[in-house]
Amino acid sequence: MQRSILILLLTLLCFGKAAQSQSIDHDIVNWSSVMLTTKFGESPWSVQFFAQNRMIRNLSQFQTVVFLLYGLYRVSPTTSLGAGYIFLTPINSRILDIFSFQLWHDFKVGEAPGVLRVRAESLSWHSPEDIFFESIRSWRFRIRPEIAIPIVGNFSWLINNEWFLTAEPPIWNQNRFQTGARFRFPGIIVDVLYQNRVLNRVAPTPVRVEHILLLNFFYTMTI
Repeated sequence: MQRSILILLLTLLCFGKAAQSQSIDHDIVNWSSVMLTTKFGESPWSVQFFAQNRMIRNLSQFQTVVFLLYGLYRVSPTTSLGAGYIFLTPINSRILDIFSFQLWHDFKVGEAPGVLRVRAESLSWHSPEDIFFESIRSWRFRIRPEIAIPIVGNFSWLINNEWFLTAEPPIWNQNRFQTGARFRFPGIIVDVLYQNRVLNRVAPTPVRVEHILLLNFFYTMTI
């Protein structure tokens, strides 16, 4: 188990580095998230509602609120497929809509539970207020392996990394590395995490590196 965890850590750290050929713009950011998952008895269907508030510029400026609505279907005890809609409130008068398709797979590394999440997303940038801004549409793919290493009781140490692949340059346009404490109780998950988010951009635009305090509260209910 220790060897597997070490390999995973090295992989995540290697892919989490920003490009060194461009200047780098750093920022301290906060993301605060809540998510409600509703299950329907023994049915394989479930619904997720997610909301996240984002603060940027050293926590001094509101950026956006992210909303997500997802429907999931459990095809096996460890695997679910889903589709949903993601909406971001206007950023500089521009709106981002995302239609998303997801594969979720649970696994274990020794006694440590893990998750592999893969998403394919159709993005649309548009601006109702700016008639000179041309709508932008594109696809991107996201892959995120995650592991929660048990510490004591209901506490574990969470590690994950998410890669973003797009058809437009830069191809690997974003990377998110997360690590921190997770508290799990039946139906409840609370995370206090550090996220290193690297936004790779076409030169000479600086690479943006966000140092994010990520707070999550997830609740699951069955009706």
